Amino acid sequence: MRAVILYAKLAPFHKARLATAARLFAARSDSLACIEIAAAQSSYRWDTGPNQAANYTSQTLFEDSDYADIGTLDLWGRLHQSLADLQPDVVVVNGWGFRESWMSVRMLLRSGQGVVVVSDSHLEDHPRWWFPEGVKRWFLRCCHAAFVAGAPQQRYLEALGFSQDSCFSGCDVVDNALFAEGPPVIFPAEPTELKLISCIRLLPHKNLVGAAQALAKAKVPWRWTIAGEGPERDVLMQEIAQLGLGDRIQLVGRLDYPDLAAFHRTGHIYLQPSLSEPWGLAVNEAMASGLPVLVSKQCGCHEDLVHDGANGYSFDAADPNQLVLGVHTLWEKRGEWDEMGAASRRIIAPWSLDLFAENLHAACVMAMAKSHARRA
Repeated sequence: MRAVILYAKLAPFHKARLATAARLFAARSDSLACIEIAAAQSSYRWDTGPNQAANYTSQTLFEDSDYADIGTLDLWGRLHQSLADLQPDVVVVNGWGFRESWMSVRMLLRSGQGVVVVSDSHLEDHPRWWFPEGVKRWFLRCCHAAFVAGAPQQRYLEALGFSQDSCFSGCDVVDNALFAEGPPVIFPAEPTELKLISCIRLLPHKNLVGAAQALAKAKVPWRWTIAGEGPERDVLMQEIAQLGLGDRIQLVGRLDYPDLAAFHRTGHIYLQPSLSEPWGLAVNEAMASGLPVLVSKQCGCHEDLVHDGANGYSFDAADPNQLVLGVHTLWEKRGEWDEMGAASRRIIAPWSLDLFAENLHAACVMAMAKSHARRA
């Protein structure tokens, strides 16, 4: 079986997944290739570095272009040629929100190859309207298997008419070992303050302004360090100043991916306050580092990864009082942070690169079998 997976732009966690998946595919006498559309994507400034595996083919269609600047006709032409050269049995497309996904489906409808759709959307991620949902239903009828993030994402595809038996979980994972390396997180026996950290893009839907406003009402000693950049920075800085929280909230800017593990070791609790989040890979990274977590229920990962009371708490991002309650509860349980951090590592352990590889392969096998059956 020859499988090809499409990415708009490779990030470090993509390469870690591909390296592990490529080894599994090769061990089963199959192959995995990757088509990266562009070498740059302005909305994500990842320093991806070299490929991490030699047993899969990787090509970039537009070496000198930002993803957002690529013309539709140019994309169609190069993608069509690349798929024709690779001759895959199965193509793995990343959801329905990218032009290359729709183009691939249209190309493959005529040639009969299998299609796997990767999806981390869930019902609570965005408002849902009948026309876009109808378009998604049509798109999914063109796919033979789905590779989803977790339980909420699978339910969403089922609501769109996709078969539960054709869904495989584990598309949103990170290299847990990378974040577990180095010295463990040290929780003081008698902490003088609760150190919250977040690694997050500064965007309106990440709810950083709302979280700052909520934290201003907290009656416990706390400090919040935020790593990341984005267009919401000036608005957030202004709100911090107006709230008089300049000595409590620190913005440290963008960190390179290899520096994230060390950053996690500077905090006690990881906070993800998003109003909308398909999954939330930063939560995976924090848990692999051994941190308790405080995660909004609007994050698609909360159901699978946050076990309330065991490794942290979830809260409704639309209700600031719930965030404050979570902070107060974690402070009251500060003597249990060690146990919570250990629970985070246990819970995240199965959500691994091996899970990604195994279930990607299973989805591809099913897609190939279904595509052959349709042609028979």
